[in-house]
Amino acid sequence: MTKSYPKSRILTISDIEATSLFEFKALWEKVEYIELVRIKGCCQNIVPSFDATGLNELKRLSLTSFDELECIIDTTQQQDVPSTAFSNLVDLSLELCDGLREICSGGRPPRGFLENLETLKISYCGSMSNSLFPSWMLIQGLRKLKEVTVYGCGELEDVFELEGLSYAKENPFLLSSLESLYLENLENLRYIWKGPTQQVSLQSLTVVKVYSCNKLRYLFTLSLARSLLQLEELEVWGCSSLEHIVKIKEAEENVGGGGGNDVVFPKLRKLRLQRLENFINFFDSENYSSTWPVLQEFSLYLPLNSTTSFVAELEANVLQTSKEKLRVLDVGIISNQLYSTGAAQLIHGFQNLEELKIRECRVQVLSQLELSLSSLKVLELYDLKELEWLCKGPTHLLSLPNLKRLEVYGCSRLRHMFSPSLARNLLQLEELIIHDCGELEYIVSIKAEENVCGGGGNDVMLPKLRILQLDRVENFIDFYSENSSLNLQTAKRQLRGLRHGLPNLEELEISRCRVQVLFHLEGLEQELAFPSLKVLELESLKELECLCKGPTHLISLPNLKKLSVSHCNRLRHMFSPSLARNLLQLESIDIENCKELEQIIDEDHKEDDDHVQLGLFPNLSSISIKECGKLKTLFPAVTIARSGLQNLRALNVEKSFQLKELFGHKDEADMTSDREMVLPQLVILSLEQLASLINFCPIGYHFIFPSLSMLFVAECPKLTTRFSVDQNRSVHIEAEAPQTDKEDVDMEQSPLETTMEIKCWNPDSLRKRLPPYIEKR
Repeated sequence: MTKSYPKSRILTISDIEATSLFEFKALWEKVEYIELVRIKGCCQNIVPSFDATGLNELKRLSLTSFDELECIIDTTQQQDVPSTAFSNLVDLSLELCDGLREICSGGRPPRGFLENLETLKISYCGSMSNSLFPSWMLIQGLRKLKEVTVYGCGELEDVFELEGLSYAKENPFLLSSLESLYLENLENLRYIWKGPTQQVSLQSLTVVKVYSCNKLRYLFTLSLARSLLQLEELEVWGCSSLEHIVKIKEAEENVGGGGGNDVVFPKLRKLRLQRLENFINFFDSENYSSTWPVLQEFSLYLPLNSTTSFVAELEANVLQTSKEKLRVLDVGIISNQLYSTGAAQLIHGFQNLEELKIRECRVQVLSQLELSLSSLKVLELYDLKELEWLCKGPTHLLSLPNLKRLEVYGCSRLRHMFSPSLARNLLQLEELIIHDCGELEYIVSIKAEENVCGGGGNDVMLPKLRILQLDRVENFIDFYSENSSLNLQTAKRQLRGLRHGLPNLEELEISRCRVQVLFHLEGLEQELAFPSLKVLELESLKELECLCKGPTHLISLPNLKKLSVSHCNRLRHMFSPSLARNLLQLESIDIENCKELEQIIDEDHKEDDDHVQLGLFPNLSSISIKECGKLKTLFPAVTIARSGLQNLRALNVEKSFQLKELFGHKDEADMTSDREMVLPQLVILSLEQLASLINFCPIGYHFIFPSLSMLFVAECPKLTTRFSVDQNRSVHIEAEAPQTDKEDVDMEQSPLETTMEIKCWNPDSLRKRLPPYIEKR
């Protein structure tokens, strides 16, 4: 397949034999971008496909799934390689070239080869071994190289081969234009730079990221480190053999630049050292240290044996100069021992921290660290297995007046989140996310504060809280504790804390918690309002029986837009009629795998009048119901469609085997002569695997869908509803009684055979598939 454009200088060729590339020689001379994809057959290198004048203008070359390609050019075969071939190339990308062994075979490239190359990306070239650049002569020509990205080349042993290169002051430095270096998943990589490095200068390098290179033991030599005057970001993650960042070689200590024993990284803003199981220290000699005067983000997750010595060096030589500038600190210890004094010491004294992450440190009370975090905006705690309290005792030990986001993961002993006075101080908190904290009982607990008389802290409103997520908080009792005795077996099943309301809460997500009641309304004297709540997501609440308990007119969710409920197997109904009437902004209902769900709207609720179904869900646009085995009707009254659901665009119901009708006949006594129901915006209707479904609506009613484009009906063996389409492309649905005598059936008037599936993807297929609508007189 060939895709080309007459006035374009871009050529893409895919899925052809390598020998067929000769057919495109006429295009080579002027083309600027060549993309070759899935080229099959033998083609050891690219050059034979081009003539002497080819590739003069080529600036970008991309090769993908070129399986038998071994190199770009081969100088060992004395080929007539054009002197200008690849001389103007700026961008070279090689991906999934399994046979590729090297870029230039033979060691001595032609003059001008890759002299304008700026970007090189090589990924998943499994046969590439030894060196990416196997000759310093090749490296010498890369004067404009700015970005190198290599990942997934499991056999590669080194990136830059420098053996044989001798140092001379008068010679130009190599790689002086390199700006970024990305290395990832190179399992056999032992060296980034192999050989003498004094003639290499990384004076332009700003970003270095090295991930999962498990045989690499160091990153830079001393001479290279001294040249890193522009380095801004250094990230090293998951390199299990890495011991040092900088290795000191005797041959270069006194060559090329001096600089004493303190190596300054004047522009380093971000340093990330994580999951380095054998890390020892930054330098492999105690005689050397480094300074990072503008460091803003520091992430340290190292084994305890290295952390102690490394932190001591940091305290003495590094962090004293950057404490005022540091904004983000991420610290963790790979250890089964108690929280190290070194790591605790590391956290102290950062007056301007805005983001703090603490991982896998065994500390019982966070306030014991006596942190001064007045500027902190983000606090994340991960796997603090001994943590029981954030703050216990005097609140001044932990003050968080500007905190906006708090995330807590895997703190399995944490029982209380905030003391009342600490919570009152959280005036800026917008996001509270708690995952896998099985012992947590309260968000705000009076037990966490000493010398407190009276009150349970329930006057704490967290006025700016927008997002609340609770996941795997099995013993959660309440948002607020009370200064009174509780029946804990009852309390743990009722999320009574939400009875106070959160005025700015926009998203509430609760999953895998032991909750029977979401909004507990009994005993309330005034309305429980969540005026800003837009998203409510409930998942795997196996004990949840109802959303509200008590007088439901006391709950107000006027701005709720999205409701998602899944795997809540004790839930029997979703809304009371009064609550449903209150959901004026609801746009989406998504219910899945609620096996005991019988009703969306509780038909038996006794406090509402007989006409609450009128005007329900005026903004609802999407309904999806899946695997609700006991649901018998979607809505109890068909007349809901007359005054409500006028913005419904998608209706999907599947795998609900007891469902008999989508719209019930509770209001049958109120039926008028007008039994036509129009859903003007409905575009998608899907009914699948509904074993008991007989009709879409009560017999005698007639639904019209002027905008319907997609209709799917499958595995509904009892369905007798007639589907048809009129001349205006409106789809009509008419409920009919099941036919008992097949011989008396008028085939033109009868519904489609129930053994047939309806799959219509657009209006044209609807007209072809459905019978014409015939108006009854």
